[in-house]
Amino acid sequence: MKAPKNRRVFVVGYDAATALGNTFAATWQEAALGRAGFRRLTRCDS
Repeated sequence: MKAPKNRRVFVVGYDAATALGNTFAATWQEAALGRAGFRRLTRCDS
């Protein structure tokens, strides 16, 4: 199936919700500080 050639996509903004923060700015700040957003699993429900 081919998409019509006259279709357009507009990106009006962007953001991120990650383990480091709820916004792109917060995520970037935490990443710049060297934080990874994950840690060793210490317990597990079985």
